[in-house]
Amino acid sequence: MTHMDEAMLHMAELIVGLKKAGLSEPSAVRFAAIYFNEMSQNEPDND
Repeated sequence: MTHMDEAMLHMAELIVGLKKAGLSEPSAVRFAAIYFNEMSQNEPDND
């Protein structure tokens, strides 16, 4: 599994969890996108 595959799986799990917690799907997707954007800015580039 590639890093991107793992990230997409994690994002999907986060969205499902947020929806179970009561967020609408658009809100859960928006939150997950913001979260992953913030996390990607904090990771060092290994390229």
